[in-house]
Amino acid sequence: MKNLIIIGDGGHSNVVQSIVENSEYQVIEIWDDKYHNTFSENGILYGPINRCSHHLGNKKIYFFIAFGDNLAREKMANILNIEEERYAIIHSPSAIISSKAKISAGTLIMAGAIVQPGCQIGRQVIINTGSIVEHDCKIDNYVHIAPGVTLTGHCCINKGSLIGANSVLIPKVHIGENVIIGAGSTITKNVSANQTVYGHV
Repeated sequence: MKNLIIIGDGGHSNVVQSIVENSEYQVIEIWDDKYHNTFSENGILYGPINRCSHHLGNKKIYFFIAFGDNLAREKMANILNIEEERYAIIHSPSAIISSKAKISAGTLIMAGAIVQPGCQIGRQVIINTGSIVEHDCKIDNYVHIAPGVTLTGHCCINKGSLIGANSVLIPKVHIGENVIIGAGSTITKNVSANQTVYGHV
């Protein structure tokens, strides 16, 4: 088993912890700033985030940033400033991931999600429950694909964007950086950076 430290202990982290139970990783510590002191429970050490700094030099320990917010994940990754290979890639046993897809460090793929051949998934990405990422899609770093989303073939999602639950993107749509797509949307054309859109676009 590989030793794992999880950063964050909210609702999103609870899902991460549940998936890790059936993985190659063993959680040894969980750090969150809602804790002011360290304590141990069920063999796991808990405490504020700044207490994990003494582990950063130990290359036998892996890390996972369990924040649902894209910007928060990016900020924490910049603070930790560790090698990419030190981040775990975590996926549910029920996720279907093509051997011809590339999944980068720190990414989470949840239950029932499908990632098809030719997909390139960046760092610290969330592919949430039941989402479908069809062939040859490119998803940049710090993106969140919410539950039930369908990305049809050759879609491109740029850094920091959120695709809301149950949205559908038709083939070859490009989404710019830091875009928010509202839940249940159908996106038929490109969306430029820093926009919030919803409905049939």
